Amino acid sequence: MRHVLLMIPLLWATAACGADPSASDHSGTTGDSGTAQTTDTPSSTSVAEGGSSDSTGEPDACTTPLGSGTEPIFTPSPGRFKLRNSIGYRQLTGRVAEGPPLEFHHEAERSGMCRLLTYEASTCDPMCAPPGVCIDAQCVTTAPLLSAGTVTLSGVGTEVIELAQDMFNHYFWDSEAPAELSMLTLTAAGDVIEPFDLSVCPVTSPTPTQDWAAQLQERMPGEAVTLTWSDPVATSRIYLRMTTGIGTHGGISSVEIECEGPDVGALELPGAYLDALYAQGWSCGECGGNDLLRYHTDQTPGGGPTVEFRAEAAASFWHIP
Repeated sequence: MRHVLLMIPLLWATAACGADPSASDHSGTTGDSGTAQTTDTPSSTSVAEGGSSDSTGEPDACTTPLGSGTEPIFTPSPGRFKLRNSIGYRQLTGRVAEGPPLEFHHEAERSGMCRLLTYEASTCDPMCAPPGVCIDAQCVTTAPLLSAGTVTLSGVGTEVIELAQDMFNHYFWDSEAPAELSMLTLTAAGDVIEPFDLSVCPVTSPTPTQDWAAQLQERMPGEAVTLTWSDPVATSRIYLRMTTGIGTHGGISSVEIECEGPDVGALELPGAYLDALYAQGWSCGECGGNDLLRYHTDQTPGGGPTVEFRAEAAASFWHIP
């Protein structure tokens, strides 16, 4: 019998924990108060750096297959490309797999737009052969990544950006160059998977109406915290996943909170979920970063692994219990 060693990419953990909580980073610009500093969303069809648009100004122009409905959407797509728009920085990451990514957590409870996720380590005998991992006493492996061929991105400035996958079939691009954003289009030439052409409107970060970090610091046990922002976008959705210090250091937290739903300008974090999240797993000291994402999305219609293209921007906040 042997406990499985769960390998999570160290680069992700470093990005999550290596920065000073009071300093800005590329995942979201954070001010001294701990709440995100953002810009208002203009109404034009193309916007300056860090800005967003709703294309023609008509709500239907940004409505996409996953962009409507009040129920949370928690099931990840096998393929996902994400363009993160921050003030002074843009980054595109993407990959396509034969199936959805592995999930170590299970939904224990759901309330509103949020759910409580829990994880218990298990053992597999015999132990899992790499790259297999042990989840619920079963050896499982991540679905293999597939090539989508050359991918092009337009709508970030005037140039068409061409991306080729690396040797592991990952796609990556980033830039600090000033650029106006218009309707974003991602086109894949196709290879193992069929060609696709997806379009979304860009977004800006939500603008908090209160200091979210202070709300978490001041709350009493069992008390819910409602995050509010002043500029909801009717055609967008929001997403938040909160983990512990263990989770942000490359391990797997025993408790996480995941929230998703339409952008209505408010998100309630249930008190019992926060109590569970902050009960243990914080010995690292310097972690506690959270990104509330606003996003627009489009996806392929079917006939193969579903590929999703998201344009997203984050309001970042920090809290260490």
